[in-house]
Amino acid sequence: MFAADPASRGLGIELVEAADGAAVARMRVTDTMINGHAIAHGGFVFLLADTAFALACNSWGPATVAAGGEISFVRPAR
Repeated sequence: MFAADPASRGLGIELVEAADGAAVARMRVTDTMINGHAIAHGGFVFLLADTAFALACNSWGPATVAAGGEISFVRPAR
């Protein structure tokens, strides 16, 4: 699935591992992803989380897509 995801790959998201309903993905925060507070824009953080969630959900069983999502920003990403 990740090989067919140009949006995630275009932002530099890397698949570290995915198997058995779990996934690890990472993304380097670049200067173009910084907001006016000099921290990572929440939209990019959510995109990374959404990609990891999709990879985990599709690491086994039938193809799935998310019906919704929620994220709590507990500290800034840099």
